Amino acid sequence: MYLWIVVAIAVTAYLYLEWRNRNAAKAERDAKPPVTTKELNTFLDSLEAARLPMAGLHPVDGDPSMTASRIGGPLWSPEETQWPSDEDGNPMLLAAQLNFAEFDGLNEFPDKGILQVFLQVGEDGQLKWLDPHEGFRVRWFPEPSQGVVQQVPERLAMAKRGMFRTEQARQRGVALRSEVTSAPANSYIWPYSDREWELVDRNPADDTAAEMLEGWEERMEQLADLPSEHWVGGHPSFTQEDVRHDPELHDLDRVILHLGFDKHVCMGDAGELNLMIAHKDLLARDFAKAYCTWDCT
Repeated sequence: MYLWIVVAIAVTAYLYLEWRNRNAAKAERDAKPPVTTKELNTFLDSLEAARLPMAGLHPVDGDPSMTASRIGGPLWSPEETQWPSDEDGNPMLLAAQLNFAEFDGLNEFPDKGILQVFLQVGEDGQLKWLDPHEGFRVRWFPEPSQGVVQQVPERLAMAKRGMFRTEQARQRGVALRSEVTSAPANSYIWPYSDREWELVDRNPADDTAAEMLEGWEERMEQLADLPSEHWVGGHPSFTQEDVRHDPELHDLDRVILHLGFDKHVCMGDAGELNLMIAHKDLLARDFAKAYCTWDCT
């Protein structure tokens, strides 16, 4: 008897708080100037104006050549060298290799050269949470030659619970077919996420604006829906929040590499990785200033 009374009081209190919060939100929204069709269209135009070239990276069957763009696999180097390791001497994971000679038409990026991305992993092969300025390494070879190949260290090749879900990715590498296209900005990334909220958190000024707002979320999802899980160029994508809300990271406006989730790659729970760089540093080919981050659900 007493339990039911306690439950009833708790439910009533919850419903009251929900009602109060909804009314407070409505009152706050009603106090703002209505959003106009012109404002909504201006925002859409800004997304299109921020369109950037990108190369979608599509996994294909077969073993890749050692200088080709790929996910995982052996280490190519222009000369004999040690497999990159972290500060404790543990081998780092070759997450991806990009051969820019394959990306014809990817403006602002090199037209040749090989870039490799290494990540720090634990004993079980799982990615470590990155200090964005540490825990990863980028190697850049602007004039690749014939080179030599090292097989994947056993610790990484056998890490079935790590970032790579398949033996192909862990040991031989996953070949990538590139498709150069372009992508607009979207409302899920900085600074557009902040600007969008200022618009959609207001009442529509007329029926046309109301109609636009009714289909707004679907439209934003379509803009953010890309034909590949991995890419070079374009805009970043995050499982959680865009790290560039931090003012110190505002200049990271180009994506060197984005890795998503597929049958070969899984970071945490369907995570995403972004290797980003400032436009000026990309043009200077100063990849030492790249910033790497990954997140998951």
